[in-house]
Amino acid sequence: MDIMAFIRAHLVGGPREWDYSPEQLLQIHSAVKEVFKSQPTLLHIYAPIKICGDLHGQYNDLLQIFQNCGWPYNTRYLFLGDYIDRGQCSLEVITLLFACKVAFPNDLYLLRGNHEIPQINKGYGFWTELRVRYPYKYNGLYNSFSSVFAEMPLAAVVNDSMLALHGGIAPNLKSLKSISNLARPIDDPTGLAEDILWSDPCEKTKGFVKNVERGCSYLFGEDAVREACDRLGIKTIIRAHQMIEKGYQFFAKGKVVTIFSAPGYDPVYDNVGAVMKVDDNSRISFFTFPASPPITKKIPRMAGVLSTNVD
Repeated sequence: MDIMAFIRAHLVGGPREWDYSPEQLLQIHSAVKEVFKSQPTLLHIYAPIKICGDLHGQYNDLLQIFQNCGWPYNTRYLFLGDYIDRGQCSLEVITLLFACKVAFPNDLYLLRGNHEIPQINKGYGFWTELRVRYPYKYNGLYNSFSSVFAEMPLAAVVNDSMLALHGGIAPNLKSLKSISNLARPIDDPTGLAEDILWSDPCEKTKGFVKNVERGCSYLFGEDAVREACDRLGIKTIIRAHQMIEKGYQFFAKGKVVTIFSAPGYDPVYDNVGAVMKVDDNSRISFFTFPASPPITKKIPRMAGVLSTNVD
């Protein structure tokens, strides 16, 4: 496969549903899995970089991010997980990002989110999307996706001073080496791996308490954040995992930043999306954006056209 032609077709083609052949998907899976395996569980990356939160299958908004914040071939990105489920185009989101990871392995980074685990994405849309679109081969494709998710990194240190992960901190996060030592593949995250994907900040909490609402992991308070930052030698924790009406939100006097990049996710609040920009000096700013029009009509099946253009 000509991976650059594949990416260009998506960036030029706009918000649409692509008719990937199972062979194309498996080829991308094989390539991106090797890239993930070649990089550590805890990444060390440097600015300038754009950081994105949950996308949840909103392919039109992923394209909106690329259009406004920089195309993936000339802009560095860190995505914090939850690429799939809930939205209608999970397959397009994760496939384009996997292709970009193959093409730009040291400039585009993909962390794992809590929806990139089987017990979640079997119930919130991704498994069903594959079953509808590939009624005779969905099981094999789903297992292949799951095997790739199991190899994804869990966290990143940005500019030696910011810890980026999907959920948050936990009492068993004793050092950054605790993350580095988590061996992959991780098929069913437990212990620290589970906490990294699931924990949440809470203003009313002191220390750590069990996260009853989510049914796993912890809620953590401002005091726990201060102690964790001192213990880990970092200044800021960057996370996603929660819908934020204004796209981003600070906690613990700015030591925690939550980013959510799926605008219009909550119809009640009509939330905007946000992208966090980090410059060479670790200064941060934000780009916020409203939801783009949803993909209301699937384009005609175009496997032949896609195959001709990008294989």
